[in-house]
Amino acid sequence: MKGKKTGAYLPMVHLIVSNLKRWLLGTHKGAVLHHHLPAYLNEFTFRFNRRYWRGPAFHRALGLIVHADKMAGV
Repeated sequence: MKGKKTGAYLPMVHLIVSNLKRWLLGTHKGAVLHHHLPAYLNEFTFRFNRRYWRGPAFHRALGLIVHADKMAGV
């Protein structure tokens, strides 16, 4: 029985796994606790999926700063 060809998917799998390992070692210095692993993976997924969305994040942060100044009465 023949399986599906995975050649197209393997480079992306390798990229994700290598980025995850590098992120865990760099950000958390390898100190990853088993019971916090789902939270780490959720954060990595969030960051990986938005890695090219620099502009909207900047504009949103800028908008939050502007509204914070108005609410503080400055």
